[in-house]
Amino acid sequence: MPEKALSPDSLTDILQPLAAARRWYVAFSGGCDSTVLLHLLNEFCRVHPQSTPRLTAVHVNHQLQVPSGSWQQHCREVCRTWGVDLVEPVVNVIDDGDGPEAAARRARYAAFESLLESGDILFMGHHQDDQAETVLLRLLRGAGLQGLAAMPASRELGLGRLERPLLAWSRVQLVDYARRCQLDWVEDPSNNDEQLDRNYLRRQVLPLLAERWPEYRQTVARAARHLGEAAQELDRGDEPLDTQYTIMRDSGFRLASLTGRTPASARQAVRRWLRERQLPMPDESALVEFVRQLFAAGDEAAPELTTRIFTLRRYRDGVFLTPAKDWVAPDSQSIAPGQWVEIAGVGGVGLVA
Repeated sequence: MPEKALSPDSLTDILQPLAAARRWYVAFSGGCDSTVLLHLLNEFCRVHPQSTPRLTAVHVNHQLQVPSGSWQQHCREVCRTWGVDLVEPVVNVIDDGDGPEAAARRARYAAFESLLESGDILFMGHHQDDQAETVLLRLLRGAGLQGLAAMPASRELGLGRLERPLLAWSRVQLVDYARRCQLDWVEDPSNNDEQLDRNYLRRQVLPLLAERWPEYRQTVARAARHLGEAAQELDRGDEPLDTQYTIMRDSGFRLASLTGRTPASARQAVRRWLRERQLPMPDESALVEFVRQLFAAGDEAAPELTTRIFTLRRYRDGVFLTPAKDWVAPDSQSIAPGQWVEIAGVGGVGLVA
């Protein structure tokens, strides 16, 4: 654990280099982690009013649970009490086959991206326990190097950036801070549902690891950093695929940009291209076969790689991204100002107030 107890001052080295941002946003669910982060940043801004940008909380209402309205009201009250601006995008979550949790995450991040402008920063309250859970879950799912690097402390998000300043602190330290500062937060009952993989890992498996290896959080996080650095070196040493578009503006890459690569290098390049578009990685065996066909097929062949979300299809001198083959246009639906609607297999649309 960090030597310093969690406090606004303990974040100085992280936050000062970010003070030149146009605006600071905080993803604020109303739970303990995001409440602690919002309080820390608000206190930091209060102490440094001349050198920090305007602070705004963002509460995304997924409309998935009965208490979502009361959670939203709780966030309004907290922000009103602390004098923090609040924006409240409402999203329609559409499960396209990989579960409501993944669908909610896509809708939430799409709402964040639609909000951020150039020079904006969105802060999220992920901590050391979250990082360890993410690494272990991805390992159990057979993730590669980039996946095992887990959550970066900083990355691009839309036109802005995403920052995770609490990755060096544990869940226990965040709860301790919340209690010291007498903060109130909401509890999501789904956190007790052990049918969800993350909850099962958190409640049943990790306590056993902690008994045997009390420092597992730090060591797993350190391994993730090493893997992230290795993944960055691989990306730097490999030429990205050349992007091109169809006349309908479907994005793709030039088939010729795979020329001269080994099959392993080609697969890595395709993964990188998908990752840059924040698309889920395809099944490994399907990707191996797709790349094999791209190398072996004749000029008239049209190999395909199909997932639940998208299809990669060769056409002439390119490989193009299209909706999944079994995608069906959703029924018409209404949309209100400030609302973001996720359309499975296509993307999302938002209405600016």
